[in-house]
Amino acid sequence: MVQREMLERVPATARKTILGDDSEDGSLLVVAIAGLTLVATILTFLFTPAYALPMLAVFVAVTAVGWVTYQAEIARLLTLVATVSTVLTVGFITAFLFSSAFPAFVEHGLGLLIIPEGQWFFGLDAVLPVDESYWNPSNDVYSLLPMMWATVIVTVIAIAVAGPLGLFGALFISEVASDRMREFIKPGVEILAGIPSIVYGFIGFQVLNGFIQTSFLDEERASLSPVSSSASWRCRRSSPSARTRCRASRRR
Repeated sequence: MVQREMLERVPATARKTILGDDSEDGSLLVVAIAGLTLVATILTFLFTPAYALPMLAVFVAVTAVGWVTYQAEIARLLTLVATVSTVLTVGFITAFLFSSAFPAFVEHGLGLLIIPEGQWFFGLDAVLPVDESYWNPSNDVYSLLPMMWATVIVTVIAIAVAGPLGLFGALFISEVASDRMREFIKPGVEILAGIPSIVYGFIGFQVLNGFIQTSFLDEERASLSPVSSSASWRCRRSSPSARTRCRASRRR
């Protein structure tokens, strides 16, 4: 009985979520057409990609018309689509990773997480592991420790380089740079902080690969520096002393 009542409430709840409390008569039709065209676009992209672009154009046209006539309802629909798409994307990626890694764990078990040689972790190979005793695909020898340990080493080095640079950059922006220079530098730092690290990696691999190998300036440090600089600048500007100096400069 309780489950039946819950199922009966689903359409009303979904309609309230998308259309809101004060929805007009035509809003349901516009939202339904936009939703159907979006589903049709996804299906055509998966099965017949050649027809995906026309369906996407239809969805954009319906959404544009709905945005003019029923902006609130279309905004709720787009927000719902963005939220569901994000959750589904993360879920599909997680499922793909687990499904791809499951055969390896079935074949090798927890041996992938065990140190094959006792002296490896405490020797020189811990910094740059190259020994074939724990990673030799030709002889069916695998281990996750080299990749995990290399990630730790790269992260520590990246933080050691990006941390001071970001802090000094934040101090320069907040304390040394003039207002005109700050207006020019700060948006650039924000843009660099918003660029995904994969973009820095692609540019570094394709363009700056040789320079990175010789000077140890990898994309992780390049992406961490703008983030740490921006965060430090915000913390510095929010301090009481900074606000006091700002008020004093305005009074002058």
